Amino acid sequence: MVDVILTEAVKVVCSLLLMLIGVLGTWLTSLIAKRQEQMGKQHELENIALAMNELISMTQQTVGELEQTMVEGMKAATEDGKLTEQDIISLGIMLYNITCKKLSDPAKNLLIAAGVDLQAFITSAGEDWINSIRNRTVAVAEDPPVSTAAIGFETYPAVEEDDE
Repeated sequence: MVDVILTEAVKVVCSLLLMLIGVLGTWLTSLIAKRQEQMGKQHELENIALAMNELISMTQQTVGELEQTMVEGMKAATEDGKLTEQDIISLGIMLYNITCKKLSDPAKNLLIAAGVDLQAFITSAGEDWINSIRNRTVAVAEDPPVSTAAIGFETYPAVEEDDE
């Protein structure tokens, strides 16, 4: 009788162990799948960030090119030496068109798929770059000369040598 009970208990324990192994395997599989999904999303976000950095870089290059080739001529054509509202609109259109031509197709497609409004982003990045250029120009004009101590060079009094 004890043998029969022991045999049945071993069968029940084996069945429970097999079921536990199946549940554990399923849980591990779902955990691995979640990790892979998270890694995929992280990789996608990194690609979007790279594409946005490319777009910012192309926008900054285009702003510089338009500044060199167009802006001064447009300012010279007005009496007060300032851009008109129509000039600003024209420059904005040129900025968008030229920047979009420079942007690589994979970056452009990725940004569009991510729902980025290219025109708004280019306009915003261009305005930000123009403001940073203006602020640097103003800061350079207003900065006092830098002393050698301020940049890490210390001045020491001259050392007198003893004549013996």
